[in-house]
Amino acid sequence: MMLNISNFKSSTLFFVFIFCFLFYSNAQRVNRYHKNSYNFATIEDFYSTVNKDTFRLKELRFSGVHDRYYIQKGMYDNFGKWEQSIYKKQYDTLLVWNDVRILKNSDKLFKIAAKGHRVGVNVYTAVLVFDENNNDMFGEDSVYKEQLANYFANLIKTNDDNKVDFYIDFWEMLEKENKNSRHIIFMKNKYEKIKKKNLRRKLKKKN
Repeated sequence: MMLNISNFKSSTLFFVFIFCFLFYSNAQRVNRYHKNSYNFATIEDFYSTVNKDTFRLKELRFSGVHDRYYIQKGMYDNFGKWEQSIYKKQYDTLLVWNDVRILKNSDKLFKIAAKGHRVGVNVYTAVLVFDENNNDMFGEDSVYKEQLANYFANLIKTNDDNKVDFYIDFWEMLEKENKNSRHIIFMKNKYEKIKKKNLRRKLKKKN
């Protein structure tokens, strides 16, 4: 069977064009937002179902972020590993810290539930906050709403990329839930390598 070379060349060029376009588009999508910043913050509804009863809660959402895990990572870097994980979907896992004091000049303790998500080209990181009586701190009557919003905004702005222990623990947790996921194993190994690289860099500076 004889190939039509002209058609073959045009088909090849077409697929090369499509590949380059998709690669470029994906790169743009990945690098769309600046590190340690966000485009805007909103308070959104969050629906939780417990024993067939549905509750409407409020979450503080920072949209247009470089990393959907900013708040989870910030909490980890400041308060250690989460105490509870509520596994919904692979990338919608809520991480919970109980009885943490996060506001300066206040001894009030809060329960923090943090998550992140990508919707189309929008990447957001979000948090729900409750007091010791399980009152919603982003509800209409909350007097801590503004202080808490400023705290979590600052958490994003002061993120330290060199600290990667959160990612190792996070992907390790997901690996237990998804043992055959190549992507999860790849991500965990990626951050383990980054951690080793950072340690070698520190040792070089000391020497």
